[in-house]
Parts: sequence; C-alpha cells; structure tokens
Amino acid sequence: MENINNMAQNSLKALSRDNLTEAGRRKLTKDIICGIATLSCLVVGLIYTYVLGNPFPVVPQLLYFIGFLIEGVPVIITGVRGVFSKNLTNAMEILVGIAIVACVFNQELILALLIPLILNIAHILEERSIMGGRDVIDGLKKMQQNTAVLLTNGEEQTVDAKTLKVGQQIVIKPGSGIPVDGVVVSGDTHIDQKSLTGEPQPAHATVGDDVYAGTVNLDGRIVVEVRKEYVDTSFSKILQLLEKSENISAPESRIMDRFLKYYIPFVLGVAAIVALITRDVGKAIAVLVVSCPCGQMLVSSAPMIAALSAATKRGVLIKNSKFH
Repeated sequence: MENINNMAQNSLKALSRDNLTEAGRRKLTKDIICGIATLSCLVVGLIYTYVLGNPFPVVPQLLYFIGFLIEGVPVIITGVRGVFSKNLTNAMEILVGIAIVACVFNQELILALLIPLILNIAHILEERSIMGGRDVIDGLKKMQQNTAVLLTNGEEQTVDAKTLKVGQQIVIKPGSGIPVDGVVVSGDTHIDQKSLTGEPQPAHATVGDDVYAGTVNLDGRIVVEVRKEYVDTSFSKILQLLEKSENISAPESRIMDRFLKYYIPFVLGVAAIVALITRDVGKAIAVLVVSCPCGQMLVSSAPMIAALSAATKRGVLIKNSKFH
C-alpha cells in the first residue's frame, strides 16, 4: 500500500505542477490510488490465470471483484445520485453505472472492473486539462507584486500593496514588479510589459508616462504616483475575468444539459433494443459506454470493451472471471 501511495504522489506531482487546491489534491490523489490499486488487481489476476495456470480459480475472481468494489461501486453510487438529482451533470456515471451493473449480472467481472477504470483515467486526464487553465491563472498571479516601497516624507517603507491608496507615491527599484497602476513622477526606465501587451521589446517610461501592475521595471529607479488601488488595476481585472470564465458554460454545453433528460432514456432504449435483437448483452453494454458524453477515452476504448465482451462469451480470454 505504501508503494501505491508513493506512486500516486509521484503521479500527482507530474499532473498538478503544485497548482491544485488542497481539496483538489486529495481528490486527484484518491483517483490515482484507486486506479493503481484496480489496475494491480487486474494485472495480478491475469498473471495468476495465464502464467501460473490458475490452480485456485477463486483467486482471480476475488481479485477482479475487489477491483470492481474499488472503482465500480463509487461510479454506481454517483450514477444513482445523478438519477435523483434535478440536473443530470453525472450523465456519464449514470450510463456507465448501468453498464457496470449489466456486466456484473452477466458475470463479466473483468469488464465490470475495466469500464470504471477507463472512466477514472478519463476523469484524471480531464482534470489535467482543466489544470492547464489554472496553471495560466496562477502564473499570472505570481507576476503581480504583493509588496510596495511607500515613499512618505522622503522615507521609504515596505508595505502590503493592497493597502496602497490613490495619490500615494511608491518607489520602484530596478528588477522589481510594479504592484499598481500609476504615473511616473520621477526618474526614467524601461518597462517589460509582455504580461499585458505581449510586446517583447521593453517600453521606455519617463515622467508623465503611465505604468501598469503586472509589469516589471528593468533598469531605472522611478517614483510612481498611485492612480488605481490594488483591486482596481487592469491586471487584477484581467485575473478576475479569467477566474470567472472557468465557471461559464458555453452555449453548446447548456443546450446539452437540457438535452440530457431526453438523451439518457433514448440511449437506454437503444441498448435494450440491441440486447433484444442480438441477444448479446455485451453489445448493449458497448452501446451504453460509447454513448457517454465527454468521455473521449471511453469512446475510443469501446471497440476493445466489445471485443472483451465477445471473448468472454466465447470463453476464450476471461473464462475464469465468472462466478460458478
């Protein structure tokens, strides 16, 4: 268990780049640990069956069932909650949960383990893509100077940039970030403004020129009069817009949310028709899996799942995964 936890921590560091909240870190750690544990159950069960000759058939069955409990049961519980919620945000878990239950009743334990495992991997990759946007926002936050050198009656004092008021004067030394928007009242320098304008060449700033938060003073000592407080700077407003954009749903997404209440019954109906016509539950399970929204990895793995189901029926590959 300690090795699994170490593997999870290493994977978490590679995924998160240390930009996750504590709650997000715990959730991602749990997903990784569950994924590694379930994959271990699958691999050990297959090795026991096909390398060691399966002297005790109950052993791989027990391993597959443990993997199902680790990954499958939470998906089923989430799916059940999604059914009784007003918004169907857990549509993928609803459809996959039904597929997992069908696998269990069809005595296909490897599929009951494999389907939620692939779903877990899809969730981890989805979370990683979301973290890419967080990386950008967190990187921008680090560009804004949190402290300032306040100039009062000729004396310099380091203060929190959030306490600065309009009309106060601050000293910006070479190599320091500019904490607030203001105007140069003394000195001249060159300002790196890539964070705001994207312009790679430094801009020259002298008395009377505007300077902005999030930029960097390169080579001269200047005195700046504060024109906007910390929370009102152009840079702060850009960050606020970016953070709000994370919670904004695209019009297509909102349409899909309204469509889901019709989509799920339709998919269940198609799966039932496929099962009745073909008399093959495995094909119905494949229909449920491939119909999952936002599950690109599930969609790409649907042919493999269907093939595994067919192999299970023939008793070629997973014959020892059934309860007898």
